[in-house]
Amino acid sequence: MYEISNRTVLPYSSICYLQCTWPDGGPATRASGIVVGLNDVLTADHAIYDAARGGFATSIKVVPGADTSPGLLSPFGSYTDVAVIFARTPDWDNGDAPGLLTPDESQFDLAVLGLRTPIGNTTGWTPVASYANDFTGTINGYPARGSGQMEEQIVAHASATWQIYDIDASLGPGASGGPLLRTEGGVTSVVGVLSSGDGALTETTYAALYGSNWQWVQDAIHADDAVMQGAQFPFAGTFPGAATGIVAYMGSTASETFRSTSLDESFLGRGGSDTVQFSGARTDYRLSHASSDIVVNDTVAGRDGRDTLEGPTHVAFSDFTVNLQVGADSRAISAWDLKLLESLYVGFFNRIPEADGLDFWINQVRAGKSIVQVADNFYSAALQYPAQTGYSAAMTNADFVNLVYRNSLGRSEGADPEGLTYWTDALAHGTSRGYLVDQILQSALSFKGNATWGWVADLLDNKALVAQHFAVEMGLSYRLPEDSITHGMQMAAAVTPTSTAAAVALIGVSDTFSTLG
Repeated sequence: MYEISNRTVLPYSSICYLQCTWPDGGPATRASGIVVGLNDVLTADHAIYDAARGGFATSIKVVPGADTSPGLLSPFGSYTDVAVIFARTPDWDNGDAPGLLTPDESQFDLAVLGLRTPIGNTTGWTPVASYANDFTGTINGYPARGSGQMEEQIVAHASATWQIYDIDASLGPGASGGPLLRTEGGVTSVVGVLSSGDGALTETTYAALYGSNWQWVQDAIHADDAVMQGAQFPFAGTFPGAATGIVAYMGSTASETFRSTSLDESFLGRGGSDTVQFSGARTDYRLSHASSDIVVNDTVAGRDGRDTLEGPTHVAFSDFTVNLQVGADSRAISAWDLKLLESLYVGFFNRIPEADGLDFWINQVRAGKSIVQVADNFYSAALQYPAQTGYSAAMTNADFVNLVYRNSLGRSEGADPEGLTYWTDALAHGTSRGYLVDQILQSALSFKGNATWGWVADLLDNKALVAQHFAVEMGLSYRLPEDSITHGMQMAAAVTPTSTAAAVALIGVSDTFSTLG
């Protein structure tokens, strides 16, 4: 084993030192990898995923062409903007020898890190290749017992049973994920990744890029192009056909949209408002809870498969999106405030709210806004869309009061003379329009059970029930904002003081999934 001193030329400039921190807060670990594309770093799955430490590393520092002794030198800079991980298997440890990599596990001990930065433009990259025979080459990486980037010449023995190479040499711990390199015709390629070794540091096993791994690594390298800076979301492609397994979004603010495929996949959200896109309409899918995960099962064979989601906040279909967070958010405010928020949509617009809009206002209340402040914001928003809402800056106080009475109280003729006089005078003397709507709603709800006006409270209650069912329990929003307005008004119009059935039927989704669990 010897140290590489010229780390600014290929392939050495593309070989990376990796430093991983973990969900359990314990010590960081070191590993190795290699740049194999514009923004792609190939490494070992076990180097960045450890179920015992909480799953995927919470952050991964990538330092290409590094020197590690006496201190960490970064000739090309260091990068922590890992946006997506493709892992060859959901968990490299299949349990046949817990904590130890056996040959059948080592063959799939692969991962591709997709960075936002196209570091290959700076470091260059070493191409991947498929080679299923014995050969003479080198093993490279950053072992803890080394003095920097280390290399050793070896003979690799291709297995006929597993997709692995057996090598009678070892760089040692820390080199995990480092490349097995083969040179032919002056071209050096990556053909394997360090997976495991013996305690005596005399034998190692490398996951090979031949067999089914070859298609997987090519697909993964192409699939993560969308996360590079400047990429557009949602991107036109799909997850690769062979890149099945866990997909983990890294970082605290990134918001990504990715597409499901016909394979059974798992998606692990890592911050931001991550969305998984499905091909069909919401009614074609069955959503369910499985512990802390959400399972999305396509009932149309051969299309999107059965996917497991942990962390993504939205599921998108061709007609609806499902806000998976709104149920938990709704529990963070009082039931009365939630009901008033749902009723504000009725009072101002006589429509049922969509989940994303309602969730926004829920979080405003959580942040300290009062219901009256929210109501004033509703009015400001209504003025921006006069054609849809019927509100305009030129409308008189009387026009405003009549519109609110029609929306809130179901009075097609508008306000009664006494009510009109009272509220127009209040507006003229400084009462805000948001306060007016809040007070009319609360007054109407207080008539619950009244022989004369109890039907108004029943009507508002039933519209709030439909809002709760559509926006909170089902978490639904229409894909187009204009559809949310149009269909929301249709649902509100279908509610009566005695029934919500017609309004619920208009939703057209019979799945019993609830964001409330």
